[in-house]
Amino acid sequence: MFGLVYLRMGTSQVSLQNRTGILFFMAMNQAFGSSIDTATVIPRQLQVVSRERAAKMYGVLPFYMANFGSSLLLQTPMQLLNAALVYFMVNLRPTPEAFFVYFGILLLESQCAVALGMLLSAAIKSTEVAPQVAPAVVVLFLMFSGYFLNEASIPVWLTWLSNISFIGWTFQALCINEFQGRAFDCDGPAGESFCFDGDTWLATLNFDEGTLGDRLLYLVYILAAFHAVAYLVLVLRAPKFLPLKPHGKASDAVPAVPESPASVAPETV
Repeated sequence: MFGLVYLRMGTSQVSLQNRTGILFFMAMNQAFGSSIDTATVIPRQLQVVSRERAAKMYGVLPFYMANFGSSLLLQTPMQLLNAALVYFMVNLRPTPEAFFVYFGILLLESQCAVALGMLLSAAIKSTEVAPQVAPAVVVLFLMFSGYFLNEASIPVWLTWLSNISFIGWTFQALCINEFQGRAFDCDGPAGESFCFDGDTWLATLNFDEGTLGDRLLYLVYILAAFHAVAYLVLVLRAPKFLPLKPHGKASDAVPAVPESPASVAPETV
């Protein structure tokens, strides 16, 4: 992060690629940190929680909300502080409105990442396996985020992965916030008349369809879906016990064991 302090970008054509790479890095960093650390929250508590749930001390919803809230408070502040520092270090779009939108986008992504971690945490019982599965899932979303693979080149049967990639929607929202309606200097070779502005750069990335609000709405949908599935998994994994048999009737009682002859007193004459 501190190496970026020397990269105070201007508005040259080269800065377009630099800005895009930094925005992708911020979206990736926010997703990895929150989801991987949260993936082990529930497995660490599983034995105690199963016993307490069996005793009906609390339901699934209070337990889930308490874990989500604590994870969000632990994972979010430092990452958002890092995001704010990077914003001013590298001289991203220098307006207050753009900064607060950038901050809000990363905050929403952080909630999605924590929700994904809660889903993996609810589905995986082992504290050793969860940290290994979480990075693989995040990398899958990373590949379909729109940076490594252009959206137009993704096969139709894999577009659903692109649609549920919260990293991809975050990256698109950050790019729209940074580039839309913005002019950049034409500093190409002499005689070169064409240069990119913010809107043509977004069109090159295939991010020109839809609005910033659409991307934020997709993030809200993904956030709600992750929470719903995680909650459902916890409900289905409730402790199960064999039912107690009802008390039988008196006629069904086990007959008394007859007394042994040695215990019977001899008859008196």
